[in-house]
Amino acid sequence: MPRVRVRNDTGAPLTHVAIRVPGTPGPGLQLGPLESGTTSGWATVPVAYAIVGVEVDGDAGPATLQPFDLMDEPPIEHGELTYCLRREGARLSVELESDATTGDGASDDGMSDGWTTDGGTSGDAER
Repeated sequence: MPRVRVRNDTGAPLTHVAIRVPGTPGPGLQLGPLESGTTSGWATVPVAYAIVGVEVDGDAGPATLQPFDLMDEPPIEHGELTYCLRREGARLSVELESDATTGDGASDDGMSDGWTTDGGTSGDAER
């Protein structure tokens, strides 16, 4: 099973950090609060994806990033993934750093895969 964590690269403390990984029940994995530049502990999940839902709150206010389509995303069944959170004003973005293997046996090359949302309190992910 994969392990996931979050790194706060927003430049400000986050009082609330949660990620929503498909197949994980409840409101999401609570991985914060996180000071700027710090990384949460690891959480083991049944399956992970390069894209996750993210909910944060902090000095810049709340923001939510909700992916709208995982149809083309292969599940990641093994490895470690770090979701790096960045924020410019109301714009929340996430980049993936990983050492993971997808469900089809293909190895992730460790390259970043990022997505963003345009501000407010919620938004759909853009690739």
